[in-house]
Amino acid sequence: MDCYKLVNKDNHTYPIVISIPHSGTYVPPNVRRQMKPQAILPNTDWFLPKLYSFLQEMGLTVIQANINRNVIDLNRNLSGNISGDYHSLIYLNNTHGSPLYNRPLTQPEIAQRIEQYYEPYHRELNSCIEHKLRVYPQILLLDLHSFFKDFTDAPDGDIILSDFDHTCSSSKTFSLIKSGFEVEGYSVSENTIKGGHITTGYKVLWEHRIEAIQIELRYSAYLSKRYFSEEEVTSYDDTLFDGAIRKLKRIFLN
Repeated sequence: MDCYKLVNKDNHTYPIVISIPHSGTYVPPNVRRQMKPQAILPNTDWFLPKLYSFLQEMGLTVIQANINRNVIDLNRNLSGNISGDYHSLIYLNNTHGSPLYNRPLTQPEIAQRIEQYYEPYHRELNSCIEHKLRVYPQILLLDLHSFFKDFTDAPDGDIILSDFDHTCSSSKTFSLIKSGFEVEGYSVSENTIKGGHITTGYKVLWEHRIEAIQIELRYSAYLSKRYFSEEEVTSYDDTLFDGAIRKLKRIFLN
């Protein structure tokens, strides 16, 4: 399986690039064999490619991961912690603290994951940005995620918008996106999650030529109105999911 899916790279209708780095559910067999048989991989951005499929139909450039974030986290910086806790490139425990592996990973195993999964995604994402900037003087990079409150300890809110304390986007752009969600009835929290490597790293790389915002959507706003624990989500409430699609589509169209 390819480590990512890319659509509409050559469509320049909008000065926007969409990244969905935590949507993947695929775990390569060699990685699965390294994991404990009972390992649970929670906190994936479940069903986001389906939820946001209208973005492709609109002609927006979208890159989305196929590889599960527990294999390697594409929203982490290579210069940070390579393996360890949830803030690392490769988690040794899942987000609930449960060990994932039967033994410590070797340096060659870690290097292989970086080469096979991390670097191709970021090469392509950077290429998409560069491609778009040949047409537009400035573009918007949106990094799409989902979350559940019990992990993040975030305040009440359906949406968390993050631009690292307003250093990665203008107040005008941030306010426009925030008001779009609020018009559709979503409650919005600002920067209670600061934004990961994709938001901050590409802003540093491209400086004034891009604005970057991370958008987090609460599980209970699109999957099911219930408590989510240490689990892998395999289904959703059709009525809630379809309603979220309609709301999100109106936000992006406006």
